[in-house]
Amino acid sequence: MDVDNAITEEKGHIANSVHTKVADEEFEEYEDVEALQSAEEVEKDNADTDDDIKCRFCWINEATVENPLIKACLCQGSVAFIHFLCLRNWLEVKRQTKVSSNFSSYYWRTFECEICKKALPLQVKVRGTMYNLVQYDKPEGDYLVLESLNQEKNNSRIIHIIRPSLHKDCFKLGRGHESDLRINDISVSRCHAKIKFAGGKFLLEDNTSKFGTLVLVKQRTPLLPNFNKAVQIGRTVLNFSVKAANNNRLPYPPM
Repeated sequence: MDVDNAITEEKGHIANSVHTKVADEEFEEYEDVEALQSAEEVEKDNADTDDDIKCRFCWINEATVENPLIKACLCQGSVAFIHFLCLRNWLEVKRQTKVSSNFSSYYWRTFECEICKKALPLQVKVRGTMYNLVQYDKPEGDYLVLESLNQEKNNSRIIHIIRPSLHKDCFKLGRGHESDLRINDISVSRCHAKIKFAGGKFLLEDNTSKFGTLVLVKQRTPLLPNFNKAVQIGRTVLNFSVKAANNNRLPYPPM
């Protein structure tokens, strides 16, 4: 970790680090997938594999950069490829939406291929280009997107969009009915944490929950003067803090 003396206060976290920039990924979770992006690629793949490649939804073999034929799951043969837009439209039909003044919530009971049962990502990456499988109306001004990550035994997905306003800038997360965003998990406290919007940034604050609130660190995170930082690796927790050097202390005695 680096000690940064130039920064005197914590900043909002985009990628779970003070040293961040707006990433290409709109969501935390994505997958690199195989895809065909032109008629020439489809024709060449047909010749190489002796398969009649086409979208398993619309049965059309056309492919473009804007609407490629992608392999988003484990299916093979005649059902291996699907158009990006066909898959996105199908997921939109399965979506349940709840909208209020400060929240928008999108829920999928299952977010998986109905044939091979592989969980689908929220977005796919093809040769460096991101394709979002989920569409939502982006609010104007400041907002925060919360996504549920894929779990092995639970293929449902939820996306919450928080929009702070002059009348509401603190949002409670937890299992209880009084929480603004309810999380149906027994390990989550009734009021587990709070998300506050202040000074143009979102702040996450644990509400003395039983199991605590952790932030996944994916990039560099500095040590700042007057701020404590705890890092958990497995079951081990390391606490770091930066203190001013005491130049007046006595030297170590000779050995």
